[in-house]
Amino acid sequence: MEDINKWLEDAKTRCARLSEAYRLELGLLWWVNLILVVTPAVASTAAAVIAAIPEAKLGALLQGWPLPPASILAGSSAILVAIHKSLKCEEFQAECLRLAQEYQAIAEGAAAALARPPANREDAQVQVASDLAKLTKSGRARLPSRILWLANRRFKKSKLLWLPSST
Repeated sequence: MEDINKWLEDAKTRCARLSEAYRLELGLLWWVNLILVVTPAVASTAAAVIAAIPEAKLGALLQGWPLPPASILAGSSAILVAIHKSLKCEEFQAECLRLAQEYQAIAEGAAAALARPPANREDAQVQVASDLAKLTKSGRARLPSRILWLANRRFKKSKLLWLPSST
């Protein structure tokens, strides 16, 4: 029985750390989104506004430019959007969000199993192990080692608020 308790406690902790790691990864991708999503949106809007201004009003501004500013902005936007698409940023972020939620759910399942009477924990252990195996097979977003290190460090400093305590 003590082995089941230890296994469930370890699974709860490991899943909580992995969930935190995926959340950290999503937080760090904020800058990438700013560059590859927000910047092209702003530049495209600016290109549309500049393109709508009659050339006669832009005459002095356009002197010395090899291309019209609207085409430079639109082209730059297209390049940034293409980079975002080719790196599959949307898919990666969606997968990180899914995995963070799934690992959190498994951690909560393990905590709930620890709250059951000792005689009923074996079935819960089997369910948690099954959920972990399925998630491990289906996960497509790999985390860099530094993110795992940061999550471990953050987890050691404080208990996460959403993680149910088994004590």
